Amino acid sequence: MRVNFSAVTAQTMSVVAAVAGNTLTPFQADNGYEIKLAAPGVASAMTMLKNQEKSERTLTWILRGGGFVGMLIGFMLIMGPLSTLASILPFLGGLVAAGAFAISLALSIPITLVVIALAWFAHRPVLGIGLLVVAALVFVGMIYRHRHHKAAAAPAR
Repeated sequence: MRVNFSAVTAQTMSVVAAVAGNTLTPFQADNGYEIKLAAPGVASAMTMLKNQEKSERTLTWILRGGGFVGMLIGFMLIMGPLSTLASILPFLGGLVAAGAFAISLALSIPITLVVIALAWFAHRPVLGIGLLVVAALVFVGMIYRHRHHKAAAAPAR
């Protein structure tokens, strides 16, 4: 058995936590959120909390973007057989693939906004309702544009 020991040089640390007896425990907020932060050096609690909030906000947007990309890829995979079938004729395969991408994008944007809006209802209902309205407007706008484009392309009688 090999045992290694290492030491950390003494330094000043800033900690945001609750004190329970002789130990530090996570601070439990009223909404159930646990706060336990530590940073080397001297930093104010407000600075540490703002940095944590910024990193959590960044992670949230990364996860939202990943969800959107995942949904877009999922719709593209669902429509993949259509472009494969249409690729019997080379020019038609690319055209159908472009159409499949457009449809996938048209479905992914409003559905992503609806998912984000539903997640916001628990914390910020006004923002959640606003996002649902934006998603509905995007969806209605896409339908209107499709119908308008379809009517313009129809031959005159």
